[in-house]
Amino acid sequence: MQKEKKLSHEKKLSTNIQEFFDKVYTEIVLQTDQTINAARREFMTLYVAGMIQSRSVHSKDVASFMDSGVKIDSDIRRIERFYEGYVLDYKLFAMLLCLCIPQGRVNLCMDRTEWKFGDSWHNILAITVQFGSTSIPIWVEILDKSRGSSNFEERKAALQMVFKLLGKKRIRAFFADREFIGPEWMNYLLTNHIHFFIRLRNNQYFEYGAKSCQICKMLNGKSQRLFDGIGIYGTRLSLGIFKAENGKDIVAILTNTTAKRSRKMYRKRWSIEVFFQSLKQ
Repeated sequence: MQKEKKLSHEKKLSTNIQEFFDKVYTEIVLQTDQTINAARREFMTLYVAGMIQSRSVHSKDVASFMDSGVKIDSDIRRIERFYEGYVLDYKLFAMLLCLCIPQGRVNLCMDRTEWKFGDSWHNILAITVQFGSTSIPIWVEILDKSRGSSNFEERKAALQMVFKLLGKKRIRAFFADREFIGPEWMNYLLTNHIHFFIRLRNNQYFEYGAKSCQICKMLNGKSQRLFDGIGIYGTRLSLGIFKAENGKDIVAILTNTTAKRSRKMYRKRWSIEVFFQSLKQ
């Protein structure tokens, strides 16, 4: 009875994976006009099913669960040939990740990190989808400079790729840190009707009423202040200014929604930090 139950579970899993990959292949053809030959499609389906069922990425373990009708040694060699000859297409990989994301609207996070491999520094700009307390990377760019901030064109190119892969209508909100500011960037997000929550530097000035105000001077002993309709970057936006949880630092969140939403929403940005930590560990 136990053996029959296990076989039934494995058959159901294989069927679900086959249906998923059929959807993937259909989407690839629609978006890229590329086709994947039948042998490669069969291999990918069996290989992923084998990884899930074996809970391993070792070729011998995976091959023992591939259920291809040939000897395990033949499947091991098939796996080896795949890795020897396949060049990863990052756009197709991003499409695959997008299809793994549950349906509905999502939160996007953009951030940049510097990562040292051996003696070389790599400057990485990433856009992720919040998934619980962490994030799933949708698009990653290795910037053509070893260190330093991203510029408007680099951010724009990355976000436009995500628009193509995911669609603007699925974006609930966009989160970014203090690097991702400036009039050109804000105008781009507003033009594309993206709700954003972006942290500002504490020395940033803004207009409120008829006064010029600086973020670092606005709390005056209070734990938070909320401003709607401030003047900044040539437009009218909202700003929430808060004491950080350590009771010392100031956190200022700019948004094109309402100041009241800024603090609770911006906490979701931490998911991309968790992703970076997991990646580097």
